[in-house]
Amino acid sequence: MENKNRYMINGENALRVIIDIANKNRCGVEDGFYLCNTLKYLIRYSDKNGLDDLLKAKDYLEMLICYLSNADEGLNG
Repeated sequence: MENKNRYMINGENALRVIIDIANKNRCGVEDGFYLCNTLKYLIRYSDKNGLDDLLKAKDYLEMLICYLSNADEGLNG
């Protein structure tokens, strides 16, 4: 069974917090996916895959930035 403790912060379920952050930012499906994965990998990196998880978080953050940049161009163009 997977260790769920890596998704807890001070006794709080971090996955629930991630979803709340996505909702607060009114994320759609694609930007929500990138945001949630970025946060997930940042939260668990020291308990699971270390540098590999940080690199995954960086990749998802870059995808989010690219997605939002393209969305802004579409709105402004």
